[in-house]
Amino acid sequence: MKQKRKKIRKRNTGKFIFIIIALILLIGVLKVKSVINDPLKISNEEVVTVENGESFYTIINRLKNENKIKSPFIIKMYSKLAGLNLEVVPGSHTLKDKMSIKEMVETLRDSSNAIAVTIPEGFNIEDIASRLQEQNICTSEEFINAVKSYPLPSYVKDNSEKRYNLEGFLFPDTYNFDLNVTPEYIIQTMLDRFKEVWDENTKGMDIKDEDIEKVVNVASIIEKEARVDEDRPLIASVIYKGHELKYINHHSFVEAYMSSWECPFCGRLAVYDAIEKKYSAFVVIGNSKLGKLFFQSWVEVCPNPECREFTYDTAVSTAKMDGGSYQADNLVQSWGIRPQGVVKSFPDYIPKAILADYKEAAQIKELSPKASATLSRRCLQGMIRDFWGVKERNLFEEIRVIEEKVDSDTWHAIDAIRSIGNIGAHMEKDIDLIIDVDCEEAGLLISLIETLLNDWYVERANRRLRSERIVAAAKEKKELKHQK
Repeated sequence: MKQKRKKIRKRNTGKFIFIIIALILLIGVLKVKSVINDPLKISNEEVVTVENGESFYTIINRLKNENKIKSPFIIKMYSKLAGLNLEVVPGSHTLKDKMSIKEMVETLRDSSNAIAVTIPEGFNIEDIASRLQEQNICTSEEFINAVKSYPLPSYVKDNSEKRYNLEGFLFPDTYNFDLNVTPEYIIQTMLDRFKEVWDENTKGMDIKDEDIEKVVNVASIIEKEARVDEDRPLIASVIYKGHELKYINHHSFVEAYMSSWECPFCGRLAVYDAIEKKYSAFVVIGNSKLGKLFFQSWVEVCPNPECREFTYDTAVSTAKMDGGSYQADNLVQSWGIRPQGVVKSFPDYIPKAILADYKEAAQIKELSPKASATLSRRCLQGMIRDFWGVKERNLFEEIRVIEEKVDSDTWHAIDAIRSIGNIGAHMEKDIDLIIDVDCEEAGLLISLIETLLNDWYVERANRRLRSERIVAAAKEKKELKHQK
């Protein structure tokens, strides 16, 4: 009898434990489901500001510290297991009560209210202010006033001789800003990007805050003085000796600070480290005459929301064993698959015939340097005739006529091209004559065309626009004066 009662008690205890476990699991499942369907602990709406460089997980951790989400662990696990796209777009996003995890992720990824603003290298604070006003983010005056009153970071010294203390520290990049964003937020975002790039490229270097400004000043000098990338190391070495900046070399921050990626489709600039990119490689172990071959491919996606085009490049090299794996050794051949040839974007107020010749010359540079150089010479002649109103017997004579009209830097660039091998030897010939040039010489001609398109056409349009703004501003002030 006692044994029977003992068995019944044991059976009941087992049932009780099973029920308890089942209840715990049920409560857990209900809690997980509750968090999935309603992860936020807010009463109505919450505006979340996503800054450049922030990730979805960073935002979740911030909301956790502010006690505005229920379970960061469940949110992160569900997002990962469900395969959600966790890309976030910088700017202001409105999260609402009763919003599911999926809806929250989609809201943080929404770029419909964001405006892409590209700040190119070389822009000063007044240029940045004008660009922000052009895109209706804020007025030029509001931004400049905010720059003047903004609290200086520890690495920026207050210098009464400088017009703007933050000059050189607002990092050039493509940013996404809302229309209602404040100038102070823009400044903070650009400073954060500067510090992010600085920290990435000075790891392991003992650089004090008070020395950062010196390095930035050196970087600015190099950018102004270098005509081509290859000049930067030489200029940097001279400057570093003069300033005794022995703690950093030109391969670290200076090049990283200057480096940018330009989309060949829309012309927007972005810092290379910030763009979406993919790299793949494989080895072919075959009986080719070169032995083992190493194939590489690169895909890069434009960060401009209105473009999102991609580039695709591939290369094949001989393969060598290094550290237990195959690596590329000697390059055999490389191809720009998409687009074919790097064609920079220029405004449509430049004559169509000139742009057409330039575009075709750039696209076929690798395929046929001879044909590319012929098109470039025709493009150069078309520019000289259109812009300067000069028409002589041949391109050689036309270049000689404009020598006194162009600035010395432009003339030196044109003259340097004239001195290169077959290009210079045939300047006096008909522009349609096909001459024997290599790919590098064809590339130099294209670089000259791009420089002159910017210096002549684009800069003229910018001067005209600035003059129109000055006239309009003066007229407005005059009218206000008469009203008083």
